[in-house]
Amino acid sequence: MDEEIKESIEEILQMQKENEKRFRETDEQMKRTDERLERIGIQLGGLGNNIGSTTEEFFFRYFENKPELGGMKFDKVIRNIWEGAKEHEYDILLINGDSVALIEVKHRAHPARVKHIVQHKTERFRNYFAVFKDYKLYIGLATMSTNAELTKAAREAGIFLLTQKGDVLEVVNSSVKVF
Repeated sequence: MDEEIKESIEEILQMQKENEKRFRETDEQMKRTDERLERIGIQLGGLGNNIGSTTEEFFFRYFENKPELGGMKFDKVIRNIWEGAKEHEYDILLINGDSVALIEVKHRAHPARVKHIVQHKTERFRNYFAVFKDYKLYIGLATMSTNAELTKAAREAGIFLLTQKGDVLEVVNSSVKVF
């Protein structure tokens, strides 16, 4: 073999080794990136859960303090009841002698959520909680922000639309000191 061909083959082999090294480094970097993205996903999921829990807490505390809806008074306020699987959860129930109000809570609700609640949640509730079969059933969607589309969807479906407003603040601890 002539010397020039030998050198070319050695250059090609050297380039191949360098490429393999770069591929390994890239694979390792991609693995580290995937691990970081997974951790970020877990953190974002936790943040979403925290926001949802805070929103639920807000509306539950309101009803706990003032168990009324649409001029009706309720005797009992129950939070987080589910039938079987967690995806069939009912966020807040308001109950009195002849009525039950099922309140779905979303930090930010989409108009399509109204249709879902009416079509799926009400039917499942009636089927699963037979004790309320003779009760009047009212539906509400509680959300921290609304818009015209959501309001229109709630009106058309005949459900309550609830949002936060104004002077809702409770001082939980007033035993303070001067600093």
